[in-house]
This record gives sequence, C-alpha cells and structure tokens, in this order.
Amino acid sequence: SSLMAKYSKTDKQYKQENMDLTEEYRRITEQFQDLQGKYKHFQMSDAKKFDEIWAMKESEVKKLLGQVLQADKIIHEQQLGLYWYPPNEESVNAAFHEARIRAKSMGKKKAAEQNPQADNIQALITDVSPEVRRMFTLLCDEAGFLVESKVRKLLDNVARIEGDRMKIDSILKALGITNEVDID
Repeated sequence: SSLMAKYSKTDKQYKQENMDLTEEYRRITEQFQDLQGKYKHFQMSDAKKFDEIWAMKESEVKKLLGQVLQADKIIHEQQLGLYWYPPNEESVNAAFHEARIRAKSMGKKKAAEQNPQADNIQALITDVSPEVRRMFTLLCDEAGFLVESKVRKLLDNVARIEGDRMKIDSILKALGITNEVDID
C-alpha cells in the first residue's frame, strides 16, 4: 500500500514535470519562431533601405560622372585637339552593378580569407558588420532564454559590454553557431 502511494506520488510528480517541460518547450519554440520572423523583417527592411539609399547615391554619382565626362571631352577636343571617344555605356552600367554587389556582400560579411579567425566565436562577436551587430543586440534582448543559467549569474557582476559579449557567446553556442558562414 505504501509502495503504491509512493508510486502514485512519483508518477504524478513526473507527469506534472513533463507537462511543465512540454509547456516551456512550446513557449520557447514560439519565442524562437517569433524571433526568426522579426529577424527576417529587419533583414528585409535593411535591404530595402540599402537599395533606396544606393539608388539615390548612384544617381548623384552618375550626374557627377556626366560632368567629369563633359570636362574630359572638352579637354580632349579643345586642349589636346584629339577626338573624344565616350566610354561604353554597358561597361559603365556593369561597373555600377558590380560595385553594388560588392558593397552588399561586404556589408553582410567579410570574406573568409580576409578573416582568419572566422571559426572563433569571439572574433565573430567583435569583428562584425553593423547589421550583424544589430542582430546580436536583438538576440540579447529577445532570446535571453537561450543564455545558460551559469552565464546569467555571472552577468550581474560584469560591465554591460562584457555581459553582452557573454550573452551573445552563450546564445551562439546554444544555436550551434561556430563560424561566420553559420551567421549568414
């Protein structure tokens, strides 16, 4: 009889613990999915802003290029007495397009061969683009549940910047991110 009571009590305790853990898992999964949605939203918003600003600056550069080409034409024809050949418009447009692609890729990440410490999480945390730094800040604010309890206890005794680094390090480890490729 006491054995059955003990079994019943233990069974009830484990069932409750299982329900609590299941609910916590569901809640964490929901938070993670929400975080992914926010990240995608900010990523798309940043890309749209980049494209808008790039287009604006590109039109300014093209106007200045037109002025430089006009000056080049005048120098060739009036000062040097040579016939002036305008640059191929396709190659100019290709150069603008290539510059845009290069700027986007450099904004997202530095090339792996330029960053020999890419496998080091600390290097990832300190040597990142502003976009990734914003993502890390968002992760610190929204994904605190991924920070290990040991790290949470240590955070009370350290400066904010170092604390953020420790949080990011813990979150990246929890997510299985070990190099720059994983971040992308």
